[in-house]
Amino acid sequence: MTGMHRAAWICGVVLLCLFNVSVAFHAPVPLSLRTSSQGRAVRFERSLAGSFARSAAWNRVPENRVAQRTDGVTALSMASSKSPVQQLVIFVIGFGFLFGALYPLINNSLRFAQADKSMSGAATRMRQQEIDERVVRVPAFAVTDDKGSPYVAEYNGQNKGYFFLDATEAEKFASKVKSLQPKDAVVKVTPMTLDKAIKYVKSKKNGDPFDIIPAQAQVDTALTIKNPDTCDICWGAEGVKSQIPVFWIEGLGLERDGTVVTPLFFDRAQAESFYAKLNKGSPPKVEVFDLSATIKKMRKGGSAEFRKVLFYPAPNAVEYANKLLKASGTAPESPELFPTAGAQ
Repeated sequence: MTGMHRAAWICGVVLLCLFNVSVAFHAPVPLSLRTSSQGRAVRFERSLAGSFARSAAWNRVPENRVAQRTDGVTALSMASSKSPVQQLVIFVIGFGFLFGALYPLINNSLRFAQADKSMSGAATRMRQQEIDERVVRVPAFAVTDDKGSPYVAEYNGQNKGYFFLDATEAEKFASKVKSLQPKDAVVKVTPMTLDKAIKYVKSKKNGDPFDIIPAQAQVDTALTIKNPDTCDICWGAEGVKSQIPVFWIEGLGLERDGTVVTPLFFDRAQAESFYAKLNKGSPPKVEVFDLSATIKKMRKGGSAEFRKVLFYPAPNAVEYANKLLKASGTAPESPELFPTAGAQ
């Protein structure tokens, strides 16, 4: 929870407490001597518990009118003792509580373009297959042997494997691995889709842990971006691990297959290039999200805007992945496995 988020909730709690105190001191307590059908007098105590119990059993009637219970007991409902000023104070306190509690949620949803009103709540959740279809567009790179098994490296006494989003960094890792292997060992950079890399990292069948390494240049530029305090999927937000940056530009929508999508870029320069073509003269407002937090939000739902998200991989990663696939003879002639920027 960010500072802005926390302050809003604290205000809400304080206002709720004040609201309860106000109700306790100003709630009308019916005080009367009631007569039962047998003619016995029944005296009611002046207590909140007693007044709530009676109000639940009586029928609601206008002020200063007699209400008849089903057991024959009659009572006089007394007029409210609250003045107009007191009623206004209670209303303001109640409104303040609701605003303080709901503001962080409402504000974060409105930061995207207005959601599709035909979808809300659970209907906006995305299945894992739908998410995979978005992530499959992004190439990742592993350093493998001739059978496609990834190599691991020893780090602080523990073996660990890596998938890379930057081909250059994958090649550097491959060179280090090759220097430690026999001369006849096969060490190569193998392209794969990011959804498979994510599943491999999360799999409990692996004997060694694996991480996905983002492009260092993108991490460096992500660290220079100041995100709003109300963003719960941004780098720097409480609970967000800030691992793989994806860049979003406020107000940028792209048309694809007849629909407008919300692009999230793995390369900041590419994001700003798209924006410059459509919005000449005005500087872009760039924010950086964490990939894992974004996928969780897509899976959880709540806003139809997250169903419009489309990931745009870094152009150099796409180019290198397609080059490796063509060299290996496994790439289809058309279309390419990883679409180029012009085809996206």
